[in-house]
Amino acid sequence: MASLRVTILPLLFCMFFSPYVLASKPFRLDSSKVSLGLYYESLCLYSANFIVNYLVKLFEDDLICIMDLKLVPWGNAKIRGNDLQLPARPL
Repeated sequence: MASLRVTILPLLFCMFFSPYVLASKPFRLDSSKVSLGLYYESLCLYSANFIVNYLVKLFEDDLICIMDLKLVPWGNAKIRGNDLQLPARPL
């Protein structure tokens, strides 16, 4: 137990009181943002569910501050009368 104290105390002293730690500058994030492009099927209920329930968390957690978000709707969905027509795609 005493040998453990002899080893740990100098290590802690060096860690907390070294000139490097005392003189170091505060950590700053790079000013560039992470680019995120989301290509989603327009008028698709699954895409809407993802955006409303999951993508919104970027805004709630303030992650949007470090992101450059680009939403790109695409697809072959069509509205005919009251019906939504999506092309059938195999999974």
